[in-house]
Amino acid sequence: MLDLSSLVFERAAAKDARAFVELEKKVAIPRIYEARLAIDDATSEICRNSLYFIKLRDSVIGSVSARMQEDGSVYFGNLAVVPDYRRKGVARAAMAFLIGLHKHATRLELVTHPENFAAIRLYTSLGFEIEGLFANYFGDGEPRVLLSRTLTAAETERPLKDRAVRARPRCGSPRA
Repeated sequence: MLDLSSLVFERAAAKDARAFVELEKKVAIPRIYEARLAIDDATSEICRNSLYFIKLRDSVIGSVSARMQEDGSVYFGNLAVVPDYRRKGVARAAMAFLIGLHKHATRLELVTHPENFAAIRLYTSLGFEIEGLFANYFGDGEPRVLLSRTLTAAETERPLKDRAVRARPRCGSPRA
């Protein structure tokens, strides 16, 4: 059984773009989750978001990211787990980590492919609701489902669970 308490969420920096590309190759699922295979695309994704590698005993087993929107909501993305660690609670732990980290936001949102049934089950079990289906959402010819969750007052006051987080400088700034 996987000890989820030993997961570490390590903030990625621009210098981690190659490692992100390698992870993307492992987690890609045709049509459902398209891998970023160019270093420039990976660097851009890291720099536009707070992207975290999910690590277990110093091995990268997944990723997850969050980005503040202009309206104060937070967009979650890049949730992907390598096949050997799927269906073991890693994605749920990553979502709990992000929700706790963004307890100040009143709205959380994300998108997934409508055929990613496991992801939709996970997100709805965490209180996300389907808002709509959008054709060609990312310009890749595939539809996406938009899900959102409004945090309650009690949730926005809940402290972040004790979870290991490693932050590093990223994208040329001394500390982000």
